[in-house]
Amino acid sequence: MKETPLYPSIGTNSAPYFIASSSEPEITHTDQGYLSVQVYSAQAAFSGPWWIGARTLSIVSQVNLHLDASNDLSNQDVRSIIQTREIEKDNAVQLGFSPMLVDFIPAKMKKLSVSIEYLVNARNYLRDLAGLIADKSLLSTISFAPGSAMVAKTLSGLSEKILASFLPAEERKPILQFSGDFNLALDGIKSGYYVILGSHSSKNPIPTDGLKLEIGDGGILKNNGEVVTQLSYVILKVGCVKAIRDRISGQSEWRRKLREVKQLVQDYSEDPFVEKEKNPRKEFWEKSCLPKLRDISALLKADPNFLDEEIDLIYRQAYRECLEIINKESPTVRSGLKPMVTTTWQIDTQNDLQFLGIPVDEDMEPKLTMYADRLGKAKRVFREFGPNNEIS
Repeated sequence: MKETPLYPSIGTNSAPYFIASSSEPEITHTDQGYLSVQVYSAQAAFSGPWWIGARTLSIVSQVNLHLDASNDLSNQDVRSIIQTREIEKDNAVQLGFSPMLVDFIPAKMKKLSVSIEYLVNARNYLRDLAGLIADKSLLSTISFAPGSAMVAKTLSGLSEKILASFLPAEERKPILQFSGDFNLALDGIKSGYYVILGSHSSKNPIPTDGLKLEIGDGGILKNNGEVVTQLSYVILKVGCVKAIRDRISGQSEWRRKLREVKQLVQDYSEDPFVEKEKNPRKEFWEKSCLPKLRDISALLKADPNFLDEEIDLIYRQAYRECLEIINKESPTVRSGLKPMVTTTWQIDTQNDLQFLGIPVDEDMEPKLTMYADRLGKAKRVFREFGPNNEIS
């Protein structure tokens, strides 16, 4: 991540300090995974004559995905007023929030820009709005859920108007101000913590060497074992995963279709009175099941939450699950009636794959084993970041 020239330096480290969250951090490059950005922890420290009469602090973020015009957010700066709160002179305070700025989106961009500002309002114009904004009412979390882009743009526009009206440039006193890029095309984005320090006083300068940063319980930042108390800081937490399926909740069309076809196959397989001789069973599979499976691929491709690789893996997994169900033996009728005689039927998998648009010479099992491993790792990461109720 490197600094961009959007803002002049006012006592903020030009590049964040990276702290790994595991021994082998995950790295996401363009089109090769999914990413999230969270404000994990934050502190504001105030001192000096600047703050005489000043009682309000606003924490403002800005994110730009640098996508093309086909995406609803495209190349737009999305601003949020994360929090507005009262401040006290000569008192470092934990800001007590962990908002998601970006909630696990596909890494389709070549770079991702993130800005964070701590702005003191010398005239206290925002004092009356502190309660409203402290409730995350103007937080524009970026996701690719249906309708989320419109919400983000609306809240971003509202944040801009509030800042312009109640916090004019001449009344803003920044104590931490950072803007930087993650270059996904070249370096990728690495999972872990990114620490940004800020100081407005020569009495408490940002150390230039000898730093040994660590994150303690509750997100408290330490340097050389001592709690950092004289500096403002923000800790960004980046998450990287290779599979997003289990982050997606709700009633998406592809899930509905998959449940429908699996239930159809299940009902057919478990009904002891349905004729399952060779020809009827083959006809059921090829005319009632395979076309519905093929529809799932089209629905997945229309879902902006997924990269092409995972679409292919979900599609193959759906086929295998239905294949396992149809191959199960039917239950025996226990009511005294004579069960149907079943003629052995071997599914023509090559014909199936050709119909579904899957290469006939492909060995799916290694890919699906790999996918199961990715899903397991992703679930652990999702638990770290908390539940998501926005994506459907």
